[in-house]
Amino acid sequence: MTETSTKERDLRFIFVQMLFALAIGEIARRVVLLLDGTTMVEALPGLAHLGLALVVVATSWVGWANSPANQEWTITRTWSRNFLVLLIDVLLVILYFVLICGAEKPDGQKRVLPSACGETGTVLWIFVGYALWDAMTKLKHPAKEYLKPYLTRTGITWACTLLALVIWHVRAGGTRGDVVLVTDSILLLIVLTFRAFKDKPPVPYLRWVLLTAAIGITLLVWVFPGMLPS
Repeated sequence: MTETSTKERDLRFIFVQMLFALAIGEIARRVVLLLDGTTMVEALPGLAHLGLALVVVATSWVGWANSPANQEWTITRTWSRNFLVLLIDVLLVILYFVLICGAEKPDGQKRVLPSACGETGTVLWIFVGYALWDAMTKLKHPAKEYLKPYLTRTGITWACTLLALVIWHVRAGGTRGDVVLVTDSILLLIVLTFRAFKDKPPVPYLRWVLLTAAIGITLLVWVFPGMLPS
């Protein structure tokens, strides 16, 4: 990589890095807001939501910073495929902010009203964004040569998107504290499963254990919703 292309990549890297840092700062601010005047028990659904957001943002930063595809992309002009990749990067971080800002917070009477609607829908859209990012960075010309590697590399993205879709369909209406805690735990498992498959080199057997658990619990919630809080 030439000195010029390295500088161009560094500019993009610093720009997105700043957005990630702002997202982490917003999580900290929301935690303080949530704990101001509420008990720990009342704050649990909101803390679970923010914990989920923290894992999403932190693991996304590690994955983005170390992605082989990310190492190759530099920006020299706006009318380019590389600039579209930057826009997807920014849109994903915006979705992270949406996830963070959707966390439960005290109302005027210092009550925290649990809801699973925000995180289920936002996590689903985040996975759609991941699928779009994979398409933009891994599909090249000629398409036939790259289609099979693309499907192999992004199969876990589509699998987790499908799991998130099921959770959104089944659990988005949850408004009880225990329902929100269970829902956030399942979403967290799906996110960790996705990241386990994206890690290079992967931890032996861990990704398959997580995937089996994620699929099993999601199917359990879908087919037998009465077995878990609903």
